[in-house]
Amino acid sequence: MSDSTANILKGRLWVNYGPNVPFGLGPRITVAEYTSYRLLAGIAVWITVWSAGYRPLFVWLLSRVIEHCIVPIIAYFQAGGSGRGVYYVADTEHLLGQIRDNEIYQDISHLASDSHTAEDCTLRVLCGICSSVTRPERRCLSIWHILAMIVSFGIFIALAIGATKSADLALDSSVVSTSQKCGIWAPDPTHMDTVDPADTPMGGIIGETVPIYDSCYGAQQGCPYFTESELYDKVTVNALCPFTNNSMCLQGASSALEFDTGFIDGSKYGINVEPGRAPWVRLRTACAPVVVEGYYTSETDTTTNYTIIKFHYGPRSNDPTTFKQTRSLHFEDTFSPTGYELKAVSERLRQFLPIAGLNSTNPLSHTILAFLTIFNIEYPYPITDPIFSALTNCTSDLNKQCFKNKILHASVLGCTESALLCPPSSRDPKSEECLDVFSYTNITDLLTAIKTWGTGKAARADLGASALLAQGLFYSDLANTLATRHGFLLNATGLITGSRTSQPLSTNPPQWQLEVKRLFEIGILRAKMEMLAVVRGKRGGLAGICRCVDAARGWGWSGDGGV
Repeated sequence: MSDSTANILKGRLWVNYGPNVPFGLGPRITVAEYTSYRLLAGIAVWITVWSAGYRPLFVWLLSRVIEHCIVPIIAYFQAGGSGRGVYYVADTEHLLGQIRDNEIYQDISHLASDSHTAEDCTLRVLCGICSSVTRPERRCLSIWHILAMIVSFGIFIALAIGATKSADLALDSSVVSTSQKCGIWAPDPTHMDTVDPADTPMGGIIGETVPIYDSCYGAQQGCPYFTESELYDKVTVNALCPFTNNSMCLQGASSALEFDTGFIDGSKYGINVEPGRAPWVRLRTACAPVVVEGYYTSETDTTTNYTIIKFHYGPRSNDPTTFKQTRSLHFEDTFSPTGYELKAVSERLRQFLPIAGLNSTNPLSHTILAFLTIFNIEYPYPITDPIFSALTNCTSDLNKQCFKNKILHASVLGCTESALLCPPSSRDPKSEECLDVFSYTNITDLLTAIKTWGTGKAARADLGASALLAQGLFYSDLANTLATRHGFLLNATGLITGSRTSQPLSTNPPQWQLEVKRLFEIGILRAKMEMLAVVRGKRGGLAGICRCVDAARGWGWSGDGGV
């Protein structure tokens, strides 16, 4: 997965996650735990090697070592070193005779079957051998201990290497993936017609992202999960309408809310890359309530009392209708549950072609429309929010206030969004080397474009890091974020307290602005979650998922089955 495979714990792509990542993200070992593990594992290996279960084998080996190695050494020293080599053979044979015929060798057989450990056996035998020699020769005991430690340490190192190759280690806050399924995987277009988006890994990952977002960024105490928790989203209130026809913005030409990360170093997303080789990333999203009057038609069936509402902001394939609703207030008041429905259509996903007035003023941005419908929610105060409107009194009780939304058609939020990925050599949005991530309809084409960075001025870019970032950003747009959980993503949904009642919505800032901020930040967080899923190999082998990049051919990456 990197340009260097010299060390399995270096040069890997990783995502920066803190020590409190929930269990669902996978196994973790912190630095302190890993150090303790190595110490305990070394002790465990030592105990295992010298345990009673291995006693017969090691005693047999011990006897051979004593007979063929230690005895000649002792005989050599007893003979006085090189000056008395003439006595070496005779002394060796004499000691071998002592071992075979006398109590030392018998002690070995006895110790192999009694309750002592092999280590006790070793020490006692060596002490017996060395008891009659001079002090320098007692070093054989220390030598034996050192050799035993080397053997145990070698076994431990072998086990540690094997464990490292097959596990995910998180050294401090850096998740290192060694998964053999690590790679760029995406939904197989040939299966998408038969797969519910919520059942795909890309849809399911939102279920992991939202709880982390709520605990990290929805609370004042901050986020303990990421060492780089900053999302770098700079907000501009009362920004210019993002559409070419600013009269499409319901509240005027300066009523938009804009988020812009600016160009930030890709390493801020947690990519492990050499300094100066990380790509630049810039995310921009601008949203505003959109004019509805004049852009919808409705027809009511007097027999069924159902009303069909059609919105006309641009055609969808062969259908001139952008979005269609079927409503019946009578039926909904009687049977429908409480909640919000939020559906989106995206220019980026080729779901519709916006009318001229809804084109983005930024040529690199793409338009998305989100349609919000409120079902049977009662509020304690009237709400004048342009998206979350509730102005109809729903009670005759003078001691109680109750307001509902009785408007049949949905309210519409319009947004433009862009994601730029640029090589280290350029932060110019107009540069040919910068890639508009949201302009690509499939991940394979995007990766092919990144591959061209291997030459020219962009050659300094780390292709592995760039591809991983592209994978995360590719699914971070609003349309993909809203594709599965819809209204359940809204902060307002969490304010529903009863079967049909809700806590008051925010008025400063307006609730719709809170929701835009929430969705934009969930998209950034999802990009990190997508990258984590890639490096952990969680995409590989799943139904409806195909491999987009083969095993490192021509990319300078390592790893079987992907990036």
